[in-house]
Amino acid sequence: DNLRMNRRNVVKKSQDQEEGASSIHAEEEKEDHDQQQDVMSFIAGIAGNMLEWYDFSIFGYLSDIIGDEFFPPNQGGHATLIESFAVFGGAFLMRPIGGAVIGRIGDIFGRRRAVMISILLM
Repeated sequence: DNLRMNRRNVVKKSQDQEEGASSIHAEEEKEDHDQQQDVMSFIAGIAGNMLEWYDFSIFGYLSDIIGDEFFPPNQGGHATLIESFAVFGGAFLMRPIGGAVIGRIGDIFGRRRAVMISILLM
């Protein structure tokens, strides 16, 4: 009887150790996955920010051409350039306002809906 009890205890301890090892392995895999997801989110954020600043820089660089093409040319002086820069400035003013509004929507309804609304408004 003692031999059987000892065998059962050894088998039970072995099973408990395997379960513990597998749960530790599962936790390590989850941490690795979370870390990879964080890195990918970071890279996506950098790429999006770079694209936005590239867009702003191209608009600023081509403001004189954009002003000539999209605003009435019969205005005196540099009015078309000033109007083009006004649109450019409006984009900078709307950025924090949009961040506050879309951020609030994200807090209430979730990130997914906020991103979908943001993309639709672009």
